[in-house]
Amino acid sequence: MLAQVVRRCQIFSVSSTDPSITQLHFPLDVRRLTPAASGQMVEVHGTEAFDVVAGDGLAVPALGQKDQWVAVLSLPSVESPKLIHLLITTHSGNSGTMVLLVLPDAAQIFVPLQVTGPAYGVLGNAHGSAVQTRAAWAGIESQYDALLAFNPSRDGPSDRVVVFPRLRQWLLAPGAAPLEIGAAQVTSFSQVSPRALRWRFSAHGLRWSVTLTLGETDAVSLHWEMEDAASPEVCLHLRPDVEDRSFHTVTKAYAGPEEAFPDALREVDAGGFSFYLASHPGSAFQIRASDALFCRDAHWQYQVPLPQDAERGLSTSTDQFSPGYFIWQPSVTGRATLYASVHEGSPERVPPCMQPMVEAAPLPQVMADALDLFIASRSPGKTVIAGFPWFLDWGRDSLIFVRGLIAMGRMEDALGIMIRFAAWEESGSLPNMV
Repeated sequence: MLAQVVRRCQIFSVSSTDPSITQLHFPLDVRRLTPAASGQMVEVHGTEAFDVVAGDGLAVPALGQKDQWVAVLSLPSVESPKLIHLLITTHSGNSGTMVLLVLPDAAQIFVPLQVTGPAYGVLGNAHGSAVQTRAAWAGIESQYDALLAFNPSRDGPSDRVVVFPRLRQWLLAPGAAPLEIGAAQVTSFSQVSPRALRWRFSAHGLRWSVTLTLGETDAVSLHWEMEDAASPEVCLHLRPDVEDRSFHTVTKAYAGPEEAFPDALREVDAGGFSFYLASHPGSAFQIRASDALFCRDAHWQYQVPLPQDAERGLSTSTDQFSPGYFIWQPSVTGRATLYASVHEGSPERVPPCMQPMVEAAPLPQVMADALDLFIASRSPGKTVIAGFPWFLDWGRDSLIFVRGLIAMGRMEDALGIMIRFAAWEESGSLPNMV
């Protein structure tokens, strides 16, 4: 019987001589919506003789004997998702309808890379550092939001430390009051590469963009580029906020940081500053500028609301410290870059991503790029971040993920993960929580 069914599939399938087959069972699947691939074959199984009538009205009789009957149908090729209803009628008079959702070839599905309105972007690297930031510029919804949350461990993923939660910017233009840039001035928010996000802005007749690029370790760059000619009087003030905390906590200035954070500022000059981390002695968070001048003007923002966390029953606010601000005059350079990093010696200087924005990308490419977001190094191999923003690596999730890597042909990455977890084998078991 099976050989007969496969032979019929080979005859009718135009895309493959070894087709994928979607199986349905009557009456078990009557109440289910079943996805199926465009142009592939469907087997409908039943325990008595029956006929299948698809959307085109063509009746297909089942083949079989006794209590094993199978009908085979060929699905159409589609360019967008399509519902197909299959009416099953048995020779004894029973009937029911099963529904297929026929999906187009993945290469024909394009995923939007530019969004407007409420959204956020997540970036990660193999070192374990991460970015989580909002489309609404300088918006903070959660204690896990950060332009840079670094991984202090060199052995593998660990609780990240938030050092750079956000950066605020003000536009100063002739004849207008200083304008703080926020969601209202954002015209688009997009992913321009697997490790870069870009905002575009419009205000006071000027258009500009900011590109955030995550580096290989604990570093990001923020690159400003003006699209319109600006008068010499126009400038932007770029004010970074800093913290020094585990991403599972919040900052409370009264608990010590109010005095400690200003004292942690060192190496302050026109090019930027260093902020030495009490949580990791010997390490410093540094921001240095290209084509912008730093002005020391320290102040605190108290009780910055965290509405998303408040809904979860977590802390409702955090405090943030700003050492000062950078001044950028677009008429002088047209572009400026801030290089932010955590380091013990030589900081990583992340080249800004200069790729042009695209509106959408094919689903297979987006899925392949997304895999890299979750793969991290853990000596002597690799591991998988179970989820952003707060999960680290779990054995179960990592090994499920390996199946996807194998399906994508990424055997080296799959082997690295298996080697890492095999090293933890004990009495025939592998750990779930690392």
